[in-house]
Amino acid sequence: NLPIEFHRLCHQVFENGNEEASLSANGSKSGLDATLQLSMGALSSFVGFMLNTESNNNDAINNESLLDMGTSTVSLTFDILSWEFGASSGKWDFSNGSTKKDGSSVLLRPPQRWRETLINPEFLGAMFRVYTAVRVGNQNSLPRSLEEKRGRMAHQLRQLLLQLSSIAGGTIFAGENERGAYAGFLLEGCLDALETILTENQQQGLSTEESDFMCAEVIDLVTMLNRLATNFRVQ
Repeated sequence: NLPIEFHRLCHQVFENGNEEASLSANGSKSGLDATLQLSMGALSSFVGFMLNTESNNNDAINNESLLDMGTSTVSLTFDILSWEFGASSGKWDFSNGSTKKDGSSVLLRPPQRWRETLINPEFLGAMFRVYTAVRVGNQNSLPRSLEEKRGRMAHQLRQLLLQLSSIAGGTIFAGENERGAYAGFLLEGCLDALETILTENQQQGLSTEESDFMCAEVIDLVTMLNRLATNFRVQ
């Protein structure tokens, strides 16, 4: 069993980098920053491939290996954004996120250096489009294994978008106008997704309770609206 100080030091070095390594040409980024760039680069490539109009979109969204890779990439990005900042202070610091006792609000405050990577409306829009493409919806003709993989991929995308809806403040935003525009973009994407679900249900005479995926989908999207309303004071 290693002492807690060892784990704190590893946490600190991965988050902030090694002072000696920072003197080298390749040492300007911490392991955490490098991992974020790697995951976001892979996620961007995946999103771009899925939305490539020159390829057969049905082949892409029904490729089980591609869905597995995309789901893993989204999960990695989610884990990175959940990083607990503050090991350098000598104690675990949960100031980057907080949860109310009723679970109604979760705040994430990523560092300013992540601004260019995260505050990207075009990329957020692309993720919503991929989500719309892979979600199972009311399709009943898919093989069970493919339905599960697409459902899992859609779930992970919702969790990531929900997490991005929780970036409530800090220096990552240039000002209140940019913060408001960011929240508005997420709000619009979320409402469009809910409208798609409700339209499908009306066309087929289904209630949202008739499908496990549909229930989870609606709950996640409504939770996203709650986060935006609570954290960004969206009205």
